[in-house]
Amino acid sequence: EYGLGTEKAEEIIKSSIKNAKIIRMDIDTTTKKGELEKIIKSFQNNEYNILLGTQMIAKGLDFEKVTLVGVINADISLNFPDFRSSETTFSLLNQVSGRSGRGERKGKVLIQTFNKDHYAIKHSKYNDYKSFYNEEIKIRKKLNYPPFCHISLIKIISKDYKIASEMSYKIGDYLKKQIKNEIILGPSTA
Repeated sequence: EYGLGTEKAEEIIKSSIKNAKIIRMDIDTTTKKGELEKIIKSFQNNEYNILLGTQMIAKGLDFEKVTLVGVINADISLNFPDFRSSETTFSLLNQVSGRSGRGERKGKVLIQTFNKDHYAIKHSKYNDYKSFYNEEIKIRKKLNYPPFCHISLIKIISKDYKIASEMSYKIGDYLKKQIKNEIILGPSTA
């Protein structure tokens, strides 16, 4: 099912795995102060055997007994309109993969993707940063993305759309006249 949220995933896991003691770590369960720490402590104390959550799980958690990590829709971040989306995907997959097998027992990582041949997915499988970098840097050079250029964003904010729009066009016109041999995009609505 595409667009599977953590609540729906929790329902599916509960109905599929007997003795599943699931704790969710997502925006809904960590909004109150102290909730994140409480979830982490509960999982560390073996009160739960499945930690289910969003990409916040990928970063910096160290659970010795975790031997299986699963990633659903691993390629969703590849669709973000950002030149760094491949790098973000590669980085997140490597981070979350590092959560498995940190103790004495070997770990396993299962990645569900619709785009298994994408170089970010392919190279994350073996934590092969060098191969990922070699492919990514060629694309960035060809498209003149950083580090081969500099990108700046000027954001105009106003409670009055008309004022923001007029000012954006004035600034855009000024920059186009003053800065030669550079690409000036916009203005466009954020």
